[in-house]
Amino acid sequence: MSDERIRILEMFKEGKLSAEETLELLKALEDIIQDSEPVYSEHDTAEKENNIFETADEDERQDEVDSGDENRIENINENGCQSKDQSSNGNKSEECSFKFPNRFKFSMPKIKIKVPKINIPDIHIPDIEIPEIKVPAINVSGMGLKSSSHHSDGDISIDSFCNYDGDISLDNIEISGAGNFSGNVNADRINVSGMGNFHKSIRCDDISVSGKLHAGGTVIADHISILGLCNFDSDVKADKMSVKGKVEIKGSLRCDEVSNSGDFRIGGDVAVDSLYISGNFHAGRDIRADIIKLTGYMEIDGNVNTDSFESTGGFNINGCIRADRVNIELNDTCRVKGGIVAHRIIVTKAKDDQNVCLEAPSLQADYVELENTRLNILKGHNIKIGSGCDMDRVEYTGELIVMEGANVKQQQKMK
Repeated sequence: MSDERIRILEMFKEGKLSAEETLELLKALEDIIQDSEPVYSEHDTAEKENNIFETADEDERQDEVDSGDENRIENINENGCQSKDQSSNGNKSEECSFKFPNRFKFSMPKIKIKVPKINIPDIHIPDIEIPEIKVPAINVSGMGLKSSSHHSDGDISIDSFCNYDGDISLDNIEISGAGNFSGNVNADRINVSGMGNFHKSIRCDDISVSGKLHAGGTVIADHISILGLCNFDSDVKADKMSVKGKVEIKGSLRCDEVSNSGDFRIGGDVAVDSLYISGNFHAGRDIRADIIKLTGYMEIDGNVNTDSFESTGGFNINGCIRADRVNIELNDTCRVKGGIVAHRIIVTKAKDDQNVCLEAPSLQADYVELENTRLNILKGHNIKIGSGCDMDRVEYTGELIVMEGANVKQQQKMK
């Protein structure tokens, strides 16, 4: 193809010539160069012209797509567009071809429709705080009663939850649920198998606890029986007290008779007529008792003052023992840091245990019989020292007998 032909086609592509003008110029040029150019067949000429118009149509179709003429595109699709599969980026392409008279054929370029990417923002669901829902209590007129209980003249039975405001005086109080009493309570009988909370003082003939009881004030009762858990913030006074559960008294205890086979702790003084211990017993201060019988374990931070002290268990006393009679069978190591003063003292070892002993800095009595005892000084009238004893000094005014297996470093008879 000559340079003139190329120039005409470029002007057509640039839009400077129409199709009719281009054909006329090409025809005129062909007449001029017919003698020098090879002769083309009618088929070759048509094919070249078709290629020209296909290229021109591409430009015109691209202008139509860029101008956004949607109606034009719809007509083109109806006349002969063939859709292809979408590409990986979501763009859809079409290639269209049109046949016109005079063997002209136009081919549409691919129409690229870009589908924008939709960004779905992160949705943050805030934490939902559920406010506390307080169910108001139901007030029963005349009693200061709230929630569920059964009340008859002189009796209260609580099987769920009940709150009493103010002082009350009743015959019987039964608590199998949870009862709360803000005032002073006066009753003939209190039975707690659930949970009873008494903020102030209690006066009662009989208190029985197999659940949990808390008393904030002074407790005065004829009889107290505890199989569960009890906490007394103040003093307790009773005729008889039986402990088979766990009890703590932060104040003092005044009682005629105390029997403990559980865990019993007292922060203050203890004044009792009879004290029977087969469990664990702890007192934060002094004990005054007529009779103490110990088969369990006892720990006393203060002194022990009693008429009779009998032990087959173990004990640790930070103070001293002052008694009329002391009878100790050693089944466990026993310690008295303040010494022992009595009228009569007998200490024997258990037959099946040779390692246990009684330890004290000093011991003083009129009549003394000892085994497995370690002392710094022993003073008495008539003294018998058996095997397993170890003493630094012995002073006596009557008779001294030292058995085989005993160690006495120094002995002196006093006038």
